[in-house]
Amino acid sequence: MPKETFFNLPEEKRQNIYNIAIDEFSNKPYEKVSISQIVSRAKIAKGSFYQYFEDKEDLYTYLIDMIGKEKIKFMEKDFDKIEDMDFFEFMRLLYRNGVKFAAAEPNLTKIATGFMVNIPKDLKNKIISRNATSAVDLFNAFIQKAMDKNELRDDIDVNLTSQILTHMSIAITEFYFDNSNNVSEENFENLLKSADAMIDILKFGLKKQ
Repeated sequence: MPKETFFNLPEEKRQNIYNIAIDEFSNKPYEKVSISQIVSRAKIAKGSFYQYFEDKEDLYTYLIDMIGKEKIKFMEKDFDKIEDMDFFEFMRLLYRNGVKFAAAEPNLTKIATGFMVNIPKDLKNKIISRNATSAVDLFNAFIQKAMDKNELRDDIDVNLTSQILTHMSIAITEFYFDNSNNVSEENFENLLKSADAMIDILKFGLKKQ
């Protein structure tokens, strides 16, 4: 994560570095992104960059974290709808809002989808393990709310279910976004169909009724 010196920068300078990094990582594969190019565009010394970040991996991890926060901010306006909606319909709403976010933020989406399929496995696993906790915590809250409303079985393991939902969501996204530039409307629709199929399996199970 960024060093304290980065957060001490004036807002305009900090935002400029962030915007340039977003542009570089959204238009190039991870291995092709150059710190030299980023600092040249930002008009800062290369030595200054290393006062802000440990290395390119540190910068990239920060971007992924920020994209996750932006997505949550975009979606959180509907979080209170779980009070009035069936849990499974609420899950559908979350996925559809996720797709709306992807359409509204194409550069962020390119980075996020590139992360799913093109990032070195060890780095990908490290970042997933860092960020999965936030997703699990959200699902924990939503599942507990649905249990309080008597919509779900009262004997389920909330944390385990949240872990499953988190990793199923990652797997579906990874399956459909097979390269960092594949952010077409068709792929979004396919993702929604798969999310609906996943929710139906969660709701009705696998055993034939």
